[in-house]
Amino acid sequence: MIFDVNPKKIAQDYRVEKNVRPLLSSVDIKRADNGEFFRAHPDEAYSFRLLILDNQYTLPHVVAPHLEEQLIGIAKRKILVTVITSHGDIKLHPVLETYTDHWNKTAHQALQLAKSEWIQMTSNKSMHNYELSSSSVIDTPVWPDITPSEIFNAAFSNQCINDMSHPVISKLKGK
Repeated sequence: MIFDVNPKKIAQDYRVEKNVRPLLSSVDIKRADNGEFFRAHPDEAYSFRLLILDNQYTLPHVVAPHLEEQLIGIAKRKILVTVITSHGDIKLHPVLETYTDHWNKTAHQALQLAKSEWIQMTSNKSMHNYELSSSSVIDTPVWPDITPSEIFNAAFSNQCINDMSHPVISKLKGK
């Protein structure tokens, strides 16, 4: 018996045909790669002002605001802005809440400009800042149908610190 495989094939655009919605399982908390174009979500609800513990040993963690005084120098106030890259990747671009240097100042400028145009940040180590470029040849971004809560949960699932007994805090304190 010969089996005809052709009727069983799924079309490449099966997501459209079957109303398939991709799930957001993770979101990187990092700026766009050096030289990569990105857009920032224009809705402020997609920007998060948070206390973040971020070090080389762990993934970034959200810290409960009541722990800020106990974690001075360890956790920092940051704004995480939802961005989409020219490749369609969703990221949370972190920037310190206040300007501390030229790097941070130009990162803030880039995120503001990226609300209305494609922006590219390139490190300029001799000037201690980012050089910014824009592009008008990339199509308007198509933002996926996801809520700010979905983005937050995909970025920080199991990465929230609510008390000083959290394992990450214990590890940092050498316990």
